[in-house]
Amino acid sequence: MKIFIFTTIILASVIGMADTQICMYTREEIFTKPVLPEQSPIKYYAYVDINGDGIQDLLFSTSVSLGGTGGIPYLIYLGIGTNMYRQITYTAPYSVAFRSSPDGKTIPVVSSSRTSSVFTAGPLALEIDAETKERRLWLYSHGSARSGSIAYLYFDRKGNLMISRHITIHGTASGNGLGDQILNAIFFNEDRKIEPVKITVPQINP
Repeated sequence: MKIFIFTTIILASVIGMADTQICMYTREEIFTKPVLPEQSPIKYYAYVDINGDGIQDLLFSTSVSLGGTGGIPYLIYLGIGTNMYRQITYTAPYSVAFRSSPDGKTIPVVSSSRTSSVFTAGPLALEIDAETKERRLWLYSHGSARSGSIAYLYFDRKGNLMISRHITIHGTASGNGLGDQILNAIFFNEDRKIEPVKITVPQINP
């Protein structure tokens, strides 16, 4: 009996987790029933084919009041048909840090990967590799002064959405430094940049 109950709890947990990662929404539900608590009706959205299946996917921000210097929080909805979307999550990679042991040796400390449904970004850009046709959704998050971090979301071979490690870049007063060039090449290239549309919700006809 105990084994049966324990198994049932595990199955229920797995089913529950799967249900939260495969939330189905219609276009109207997304634009009229925000997933996260609302503090402001102003939002941003952009249609873009993230996985290259020919169906437009949707990037939809949470309330702009939940954002900050680093950018606006976005949710990702994968298009699965006419006006139908599946909210998806992404997995961040393992991170490695180092600490000193009492005997003076350096010890690596590995943290586990984590899954999230929200990413924060200012400028957005979609890169399509000319040879492999792989797609990368680039994100830029402003830090302080002239610094910020860049990363990209991508689908692995198993169809899981992953995010790369964040890399910090630094701008210069002249605007001609390496960090400036990287920022311009990725996010302000006319063939790559994404320009989210600002709306006031509820609104179902953008």
